[in-house]
Amino acid sequence: MSMSFFNREEELAFLQKKYRSKQPELLIFRGRRRVGKTFLLKEFSRRVHGLYLLATVTSVHDQLQLFSQRISNYFNDPLPAMRPFATGEELIDLGKHKM
Repeated sequence: MSMSFFNREEELAFLQKKYRSKQPELLIFRGRRRVGKTFLLKEFSRRVHGLYLLATVTSVHDQLQLFSQRISNYFNDPLPAMRPFATGEELIDLGKHKM
């Protein structure tokens, strides 16, 4: 099923502004179900060739394993997959150096 992406230019401009900013920031998206929050973030990530990671209701260990594999694929670097992140801090540290 293919979905159209429309009427989100204001939100995309906001994300683009934050993306270009040199300030580290945490953005939290909240709202009613089924209004397109995830779709907006995935579309923005696709447009900037970014990496979209979604936390799910699993153990921290399983999340870090999954993120390690996704990051390994994204950067075409086998090391994160061979030695998965042990903590969230390790994951954030990689982001500071790679991004």
